[in-house]
Amino acid sequence: EPGSVLYTAAFAEGSDGWSQYDDGRLSAQAADGALTIRVNQPNSAAFSAAPWHFAAAAFSVTARAIEGPVDNGFGLVVGLQTRDNSRLDDDAYLLFLISSDGYYSARQREAGAEERILSTWIPSAAIRLGLGQDNLLRADVADGVARFTVNGEPLQFCIPNAATGVSTYYLDACLDGTMVDALPVPGVAAGQLGVLALATATGGPGVAVQVRNALLLAP
Repeated sequence: EPGSVLYTAAFAEGSDGWSQYDDGRLSAQAADGALTIRVNQPNSAAFSAAPWHFAAAAFSVTARAIEGPVDNGFGLVVGLQTRDNSRLDDDAYLLFLISSDGYYSARQREAGAEERILSTWIPSAAIRLGLGQDNLLRADVADGVARFTVNGEPLQFCIPNAATGVSTYYLDACLDGTMVDALPVPGVAAGQLGVLALATATGGPGVAVQVRNALLLAP
């Protein structure tokens, strides 16, 4: 039934099957009821994924940045496909990100293509600012459409009017584009759910994010 619990992970007794690693630059480690992701490499990202694959998702977590710059990025991964190899050119995923200085964005990568910014960084008063602040993130993805909420507040996306256009948001306006409640994501297929932390080009490394209470509901 819609809204029924399909999967949950509290990280109370370890990783609950989520991927863990630590190479000194990027890491994902579970302990004390939280999954902690660290990015100690400039302009890089680290992620952890659940062991299961889902065709649609109403996926939420509680996340907080605990170290590093507030110019960071962290959030949800949906439809992750890595093909269980070390190649990047056949990976696919959809990302929903927020930053500790109050912005959100959406990105996608389809197999054989480069990562695309679907909706650029946009400020939102719904995001709790600063380090140590819990934010409840939720992504609803089904039938080629995605929605994103932060702390229960639905967020809009800035979609360029031209198929080859670039999402551009400036002075509270989506330039040469349209603000929409639902983001078209026709390329998203069944895949893993996950969480991600990002060291931005402007903010730098040293990002650490804690995630708790991963929950998947039937859409």
